[in-house]
Amino acid sequence: MEENEELHFLQDEINRLAYDAFAGIAGYEEFSVPCIPRISPQYLKNRFVLLAQETDTWYPNLGHFQEFSQSKYADVEKILYEERYDDFSEWAASTYPGAFWEFTRNLYKIRILEPPLNDRKWLSHCWMNLFCIEECKDKKDNSGRPSRNEELAKKVMCVQKNLVFQILKLIKPKIILATTGHANDGFLLKNALGTDRSQVEFKAVDNKEIYEIKHIAEIVIDDEKNPLHGIKILRTYHPNFFSKRINRKDKMIEIGKKISDMGLSKAAYYQQVLFEVLKKWVS
Repeated sequence: MEENEELHFLQDEINRLAYDAFAGIAGYEEFSVPCIPRISPQYLKNRFVLLAQETDTWYPNLGHFQEFSQSKYADVEKILYEERYDDFSEWAASTYPGAFWEFTRNLYKIRILEPPLNDRKWLSHCWMNLFCIEECKDKKDNSGRPSRNEELAKKVMCVQKNLVFQILKLIKPKIILATTGHANDGFLLKNALGTDRSQVEFKAVDNKEIYEIKHIAEIVIDDEKNPLHGIKILRTYHPNFFSKRINRKDKMIEIGKKISDMGLSKAAYYQQVLFEVLKKWVS
């Protein structure tokens, strides 16, 4: 299959999966429009997925879920991409503030991903979220974040079900970087990776054995029948935590003492471990 044909096929299949997941659903007035990824030509070369938690306000938010769920299939491109994902990728991704996008841009700066983020309209990687929809009224609304509200997380997953797994299965990544944190492992395994704890192995990646599996881990899917078996999967904290707040975490005092002997902060050492793993995987 030619590249353009593959892109058209993948995007059409993703659009259909998203539409079938949400079309016709009534209620849920507080839900955002789903954040669904655009697959770029460069992704077919990188096959790198950056799986975040949720969007944390996604364009005009409250009440707009119904705009999509009650729309016609012909409107998918406009609602999901032209007005949101493509617009963000082209105009905001290279400058958007916050730890997550600063970290994303660092992946390009150190050549884990390329070409440079501001050199094209679309992302070279596939950015998507564990929770495709949320209820954030503003940036301070933690109750609207599924990652901070277990009842909301369950409600979101009741609606989107295994949509993320279906998309991942379709786009065949080589690497998945899940910045979802260990607290969301249950949702990650079931709803994104199509598996459970009995079918995976969590492996430590810090050669100095300072950061443990709950902090950062490779997830190995043992089930050979799972379509994601053999894919490199790294589960980390969210960048909001590992790039800043981890330095202030009192429960990590002993870890901090070990790392300070190397002349590094907890955040700097964490990212050093993370980047070393990714560099090895992409080489």
